[in-house]
Amino acid sequence: MFGFLKRKPADPADTCEDARSLLASGLPDKAIRVLSDLIKEHPDFALAYADRGTVYAMTKRHRPAIADLQRALEMGYVHGSVHTTLATVHMELGDLQSALAHFSRAQELNPDNPLIYFNRAGAYAILGSKDLANADLQRCLSFHPDENFAEAISRRLAQING
Repeated sequence: MFGFLKRKPADPADTCEDARSLLASGLPDKAIRVLSDLIKEHPDFALAYADRGTVYAMTKRHRPAIADLQRALEMGYVHGSVHTTLATVHMELGDLQSALAHFSRAQELNPDNPLIYFNRAGAYAILGSKDLANADLQRCLSFHPDENFAEAISRRLAQING
């Protein structure tokens, strides 16, 4: 007579937002569990791989981070943040050439993101390419960053040129 009330399935993007909230609350392992469950339910939802890969990267779990972020790219989720995160992971692993390639791709996709230039400057500095590092940091300053970020840029400039 009344029929069965069916619960509308959650939007996978909403579940990713929930996982981001968990991460912001300092609960990365819970965020990973939520995203892993989402991937089991929706194995073709690339954003879930990108988000889980980001959480893995933030918690220094480099190999699963690379696997998930690469999977997101393979699935067509081509986004500057994925390349920036991959670049950072590769930097942390000491693979500066892969890091630079991902920073360059991130820049192509999102040229107005000052963090790309700031982080890539770190890779250039490690390689001893002061001119390229300085150019990227000057590009960061051209975005008129807030006071805290401007201070971080100034510190990095001093380290490179000190």
